Amino acid sequence: MSAEEEASVSRGSVRDLLLLASARAVATGAGFLVALLLARALGPRDYGTWAMLVALQGQALLLADCGLRSVATADCGLDAARLRATLWRYLGLRLALASVVTGLGLPVAWALTSATGPALWLFSCLFASALFCDWIALARGRSLEAALPLALRPLSFASGLALLLLVSPALSLDAVAFCCAISWWLAALASLPAVRHLPPPRGHPTATPSLLRRALPLGASSVLAQLLLGLDVLLLGWWLDAAQAGIYQLAAGVLTAALVFANAAGQLVLARAGRLRGESPTALTGPTFRLFGLLATGGGLAVGIGLLAPLLLPLVFGEPFAASVAVLHALLPWFVLQHAGSFLVGLASGLARERAVLAAHLWALAVFALALPVALWSGDLAWVALCRGLAELVRCLQLSFAILPRRHHPSSVLTPARGATSP
Repeated sequence: MSAEEEASVSRGSVRDLLLLASARAVATGAGFLVALLLARALGPRDYGTWAMLVALQGQALLLADCGLRSVATADCGLDAARLRATLWRYLGLRLALASVVTGLGLPVAWALTSATGPALWLFSCLFASALFCDWIALARGRSLEAALPLALRPLSFASGLALLLLVSPALSLDAVAFCCAISWWLAALASLPAVRHLPPPRGHPTATPSLLRRALPLGASSVLAQLLLGLDVLLLGWWLDAAQAGIYQLAAGVLTAALVFANAAGQLVLARAGRLRGESPTALTGPTFRLFGLLATGGGLAVGIGLLAPLLLPLVFGEPFAASVAVLHALLPWFVLQHAGSFLVGLASGLARERAVLAAHLWALAVFALALPVALWSGDLAWVALCRGLAELVRCLQLSFAILPRRHHPSSVLTPARGATSP
């Protein structure tokens, strides 16, 4: 790749990153409004039950995805015509997996939360998620079109909740879950026009076993990553009570909503990194510098959020959630490291280093599983939050050692992991 081409790609990457980050900023504002409406309308206990349901839904969504979205995104950026030939097979697999996970996951949700109706609505989102095609627009360089479903889902959710509150000031979990499901389906429908940007199909569809063989390590990694985000909430609700889970989740939710640049950078590098396969290890110099820039961005945001939290959290969400301030401060190391983690996972996935991603998540979850019971036994929510940060640090270090250029054995950096098939 020439210097002029590298400069053009860099400018395009910055432009697309800013566009996706802007869409995520809109989504963040809507997500913040959703959290505000729910916290004030439900209170800590029902908000905690909702947090447990959403954590279970998050696990189910990733199990039903099974890593197929990441594989399809990377393949679309590399060979869109062949991806077009495989599209219907991909969608069929996604819908079949959604059916299986719904059948297995609903009894678990009912057993843990006793919220039958809300669980049904939330698990219906698995089928909407299977139909999302925004990844096509992203991989084809149409970032504005990719950003539309991203912003539409939280905006429509917030609008639905606001309308319900105008009718009645008391919200039920069933009504909240119904609004959430509608927002997922609206966003899925808005993403479908992206299919028209694919070129005519070329070649034979990728075989189902080949798709699953490449996707399963990424799917397992995603499930493990979600466990790192949801296991603490579920165990807090089960070990202590739903109110404590609600206080903890409010702090985690505020920071998660602020991961604007982290999530946008992860999506963007996943769509672009496939082009680096087969390049010399020096091709990773640019992504390495962007990684440090993301860490600096995360650090600056953490300082600002940490300073404003003691004033704004009780004021905005009410005194019942004042205890969330200490939890938020303890979660700030995790917040900063998430900027590196999201980017590194996207980069490794785009480079077909699925096993490196899986290994990093296994190490992180092992550390999390060892530290979390001690923190739960202490009863201090801040210690639980620090456990999440420790696990994220382990994940980032493992990914850095696996994919970033080093002095020794640089030739292995850009080659796919053994057993991974380049499209």
